[in-house]
Amino acid sequence: MKLFNIESHFNGEWRKIIHSVSREFALGYLQCYRHSMPRNAMRAICGEKVIDSVDEKQDVSVGMIAGWPTPEQYRHAAAKALEKADAIEVFNNKRNNV
Repeated sequence: MKLFNIESHFNGEWRKIIHSVSREFALGYLQCYRHSMPRNAMRAICGEKVIDSVDEKQDVSVGMIAGWPTPEQYRHAAAKALEKADAIEVFNNKRNNV
């Protein structure tokens, strides 16, 4: 059975984040990851061969809406993105100070 790895593009290099999984798991993981925003580029590989990839996205999702997003929905999404950025920064600071 061939095993696949999932790599994320971070700081200019590809880093393995999930090791030795089935093809179905790797492709399913990337399919779900396509709906995450913002996101790093990600790819599933087997050996040196890339079997699927997802491009980097810097956009912030407004979430599920009916019709066109309102300015209030964009402001709410921006506030949520800033909260998430703050939480990531706190986590990184704790991790780097250990």
